[in-house]
Amino acid sequence: MKELLSRMKLCPLLMLLILILCGKLTTGQSLNQTIPTPDCIDGPSAWYNGSHSYTESGTLCQRWDVSYPHRPREIPSDGGHHNYCRNPDGDLGGTWCYTTSPTKRWEYCRIPKCSDDSLLIWTSHDTTSESSQILSTYADPEIIQNELDFPGSFNATTLVKSDELVTEFWAITGTYNRNILFYTDQRANYIGVHHLKSNLTLKFYRGMAHGIESMAYDWMTRNLYWTDSNFGWVMVSESSFRYYSPVYRAADPTHALAIHAKQRLLYFSTYKKFNSKIIVTDTAGKSGKVLFQYPDVADVNGLTIDYTDDRLYWTDFDFLGGSVLSSRLDGTNKTLHYRSESSYFWGVAAYTDFLYVTDIYERYSRNSQAFYPIWIISKKTYNVSNYIHNGKPRGITVLSKNEERDPLDNYANYGSCNAPGVKGCAHICLPRVNALRECACSLGYHKVDDVNCRPSLVVDEFILVADSGQGKVFQLPLASDATSYSIVRLSIISRITAVAADSNSQFVYWSEKPDGTIRKGLLDGTRRATLKLNSHAESLIVDPISRNAFFVNKKDESISVISNDGQNQKTLMTSTSVNANIKMITQDSVNRKLYWTDTNNTEGQGQVWRMNLDGSRPELVLSDLDWPHALTINHENSNLYVAEAKSAIIYEIPLNSIMNITSTSPQDITNQFKLANYIFPVEANIKDIKVHRSNLYFVDDKVSSVKTFNLEKGPSSLTSFGSSDFFSLSSMALVSKDYYRSYIATIPSPCQHRSPKCNGICIDISDTESSCICSDGKLLQGSTCVDKEYIAKIYGGTQSFKFKKTRGEE
Repeated sequence: MKELLSRMKLCPLLMLLILILCGKLTTGQSLNQTIPTPDCIDGPSAWYNGSHSYTESGTLCQRWDVSYPHRPREIPSDGGHHNYCRNPDGDLGGTWCYTTSPTKRWEYCRIPKCSDDSLLIWTSHDTTSESSQILSTYADPEIIQNELDFPGSFNATTLVKSDELVTEFWAITGTYNRNILFYTDQRANYIGVHHLKSNLTLKFYRGMAHGIESMAYDWMTRNLYWTDSNFGWVMVSESSFRYYSPVYRAADPTHALAIHAKQRLLYFSTYKKFNSKIIVTDTAGKSGKVLFQYPDVADVNGLTIDYTDDRLYWTDFDFLGGSVLSSRLDGTNKTLHYRSESSYFWGVAAYTDFLYVTDIYERYSRNSQAFYPIWIISKKTYNVSNYIHNGKPRGITVLSKNEERDPLDNYANYGSCNAPGVKGCAHICLPRVNALRECACSLGYHKVDDVNCRPSLVVDEFILVADSGQGKVFQLPLASDATSYSIVRLSIISRITAVAADSNSQFVYWSEKPDGTIRKGLLDGTRRATLKLNSHAESLIVDPISRNAFFVNKKDESISVISNDGQNQKTLMTSTSVNANIKMITQDSVNRKLYWTDTNNTEGQGQVWRMNLDGSRPELVLSDLDWPHALTINHENSNLYVAEAKSAIIYEIPLNSIMNITSTSPQDITNQFKLANYIFPVEANIKDIKVHRSNLYFVDDKVSSVKTFNLEKGPSSLTSFGSSDFFSLSSMALVSKDYYRSYIATIPSPCQHRSPKCNGICIDISDTESSCICSDGKLLQGSTCVDKEYIAKIYGGTQSFKFKKTRGEE
């Protein structure tokens, strides 16, 4: 019969009739010829199991299990004992079928897709314009394929555009239920939170994001996790972004990160040449287990959990090419999905049957235009296609109801943050697996019971450090284990950049960004007062006798003084150099002088200056310095210390040797501590120094801890002091009541006995003399400061007038 039919030239309908009459198509093998009510496909078309049996042109579909009129190459997973539309090969064009027309082998069915608001979202950096964006398109590649005319093209929507001058968007994650994106700007150094509905973007943790490689959001607890390669941490923050803490401290840099919110599992990678790993812990960072280790993994930069099939997917780069792999959640059934010798895969995201992978390997078109692909990989058929993109893509995520489950959907109460009878955490709640949830305290706090957190402050013999990365001040005790540091709760909102302290009164002084405020308060955060607004205090010190505060104002490269009550301010000097770059000031309390460093923005032209406390008699102390920044005076050994920030040289200069300056050359300084060989390979940038007893302490914003060495033993005794949990140390203050009593308290203060009292700023200029100086805009008349405008009115506005100036008013 088959041979006869092959020789007959009959019309298709006649052939079909003959097949039916000859029994080749029994009742169980009949063709479905009904035209069903148009339906829609929810999810990938490969999931479609409906009964639509006509192509887009209206042609009846051929059964999948027969060979006429076309011999099938693809068979659906259900066996194909029907003629319904299917997509067995994962074609992005959607469902299709072999047709009953001998002249048309196959055709798309074009069954419409159900409404789907799922989004594919990624970070993009344009290396030409140095701009960054967050872009989005449909998460379903079949929707894109059906809307566009040619493969590889797609329409992207800009969700966020960077407003920073120096910027590069990096990691990204989000939550479908809350319509929020979380991303990092590695160069501008912050975490961004973008609300999709309101189009509002907020910035948090500025100064803490430079090392962030990857992010993951726990939609069960609303905690945000990220990896920090600079520290080797996995970090977590609660939803208000007030508290944050490392949950895992690795020995090597941490890179990729994913979270299984329902099973309370964290997956992350660490990188070390020939020792890279993928590690799994619970969401509290406990019960760690290595799933894969080199050579099974080389350099894992992307991780994601796919809730559709409960698998772990990752990207790997082995210096010969990039790979996309997966395994079960326990590490078994490792599978290679795609490999490219000409790719450097980075981020990976899953959406139903598809994987999206960013590729940071730069390619060029025929007209020399750089471009980058975003790869689309079918998890089941391994079909690969890509979108072409001009910006460098890095982080990638999917917001979809298919990838985020209802938080109330079947999960164990035990170990959760909402378990019955379990108290809420003061800072951060971390769910656990088969264990009671854990409460974590933010950096600088200590747990006092199961749920509460407090700092543990000492009242004497300590160093305060300003971490401009965190924007906070921390206390390191000198007499005990300084690794148990504590936060000094001075400011909640603003970012602290400089700190000073008065050992006698226990008041702390600090400057804040971005509003440029100088404030003071006690260690416990009480008795706060504002001294100065709208300034940019690069450096700040407190006169331990008068408690006047001196500061460097970077707005105009000036040095000013503020009275202890904050009511009066006087500019003592303003640099006239166009290259001025004043870095730090310190005070010689015995000789009543201020010293400051000025780099002049040119290596080899740095200087150290000094003047009297009232601003009189400025004179050059040192010249031709490399890049001077930090300086301090210690009255226990009566020395001035000056630090070259970049070359890491610290000069020790006896104060009695510069009472009368005969040489400003640093070559004439006998004692020089050269630290470069001891802090290698870190490039030095010493920001502040302090001396206490026989030890010198310094902070370098390139390292995460205070460093110290013994002055008698020299740089070979260099070691870390205290914790290494700091992001960018910029300033220090030393508090020692014993030092104050021994070397400061005995210094006479004529201002305390001045009569009549000065209503401006009283400055001690010697053991027996004081000077009353007035705020900017005022003049001294006798011992009273009077507004210049008031005086002008008395003298007719235009008439010239003169007053006898006291010392400090010249």
